[in-house]
Amino acid sequence: MKDAIDDLRFLLNRGYNRNSAVNFVANKYKLGIKDRNFLVRAVFSESEAKEHGKKRIDVKKIKGKKVTIDGYNVLITVESILKGGGVILCDDGFVRDTSATFGKYRLSKVTLPAIEKIMRILKENSVGKVLFIFDSQVSFSGELCRLIREKLAEHSLTGDATTSKSVDYIITKSKGIVCTSDRAIIKKAAQVLDIPYRIATA
Repeated sequence: MKDAIDDLRFLLNRGYNRNSAVNFVANKYKLGIKDRNFLVRAVFSESEAKEHGKKRIDVKKIKGKKVTIDGYNVLITVESILKGGGVILCDDGFVRDTSATFGKYRLSKVTLPAIEKIMRILKENSVGKVLFIFDSQVSFSGELCRLIREKLAEHSLTGDATTSKSVDYIITKSKGIVCTSDRAIIKKAAQVLDIPYRIATA
């Protein structure tokens, strides 16, 4: 994998199309789906990594502010941290999940503890208002919204949880701080909070 990572960084730093570069490197080294997914999520050009880094904010800056959370993106990553694996500190400084379980998500024994971890961070840093958005096409989205609302009430936090068929669009159009590690959303956001990084490095 080291050679594959080095080759991909080399191509990205020279302006090659990201998808084409990933496919070329993955095919060259005959990588499976798991390793290919690792390359997609973890490796960035120096310029893109710097741009993402400029947008990352310290958790203390959410005091009194509105935060929009990319529900599955953040929750799955925090769950993976609690399970003890499946996350990586990427070139751009964001912590990402590499298990590729998004479309096959299921509630588990770590779901409630993960939600609790997220809520504590929001509470401890006095977030003004928070909105969790989950993809409506993924199973259990409605149940997750119910759990989130219960936890918001328990922690006396102002906010809500909802589902949408256009999560990325809604988040990129939202004003204020966003919480995600999604490359497409980060590209359009002004300020990005990485809650999983905070949890992983606590």
